[in-house]
Amino acid sequence: MSSERQQTGMNSPAATLIAPPPARTPRREISIATWLQGALVAFAFMSIGCSSGDRPLIATVQGVVTYRGEPVSYAKLVFLPQQVTGGEPCVGQTDEDGNFSKIVMAKSGTEGAVTGKYTVTVTEGWPPDDPIPTDDMGQEKSPPRGKWPQKYRDSASTALQVEVVADEDNYFEFDLSK
Repeated sequence: MSSERQQTGMNSPAATLIAPPPARTPRREISIATWLQGALVAFAFMSIGCSSGDRPLIATVQGVVTYRGEPVSYAKLVFLPQQVTGGEPCVGQTDEDGNFSKIVMAKSGTEGAVTGKYTVTVTEGWPPDDPIPTDDMGQEKSPPRGKWPQKYRDSASTALQVEVVADEDNYFEFDLSK
């Protein structure tokens, strides 16, 4: 054995099995132009299928809610999509005279509704400009119970079914006395 191997401890079997560290691969620099080209290609692929022809049609909706010939004031309306591609629930509220002039998509806030069939529920609400009353614990009070039948408050039992159609007057008259 050479004296050099003995001094460094290279005569042990473990020392002879250790492999040298792997050689580092040189880092490849990417130019801004190459990066932008890749980003544009990726964006183009992600945009496929998002053309305006694939977007659902949105139509305005308005109408009136009555019960026994009287307006249903400050009622909340919920339009629940039934046969609607790309639709979402929509909400609206009647004014003092029972009229609603618009509905808004609940998730996106877009005015109107995607064309298609909806089930509609009608529940009580507060006047929009009045502060919502609270109880002694600071909890919001429920609005006074409306006189119309319970079935209109529940999506499983309501008889209110509508179809929102593009390029038409989507004016609905909901009579809750039926």
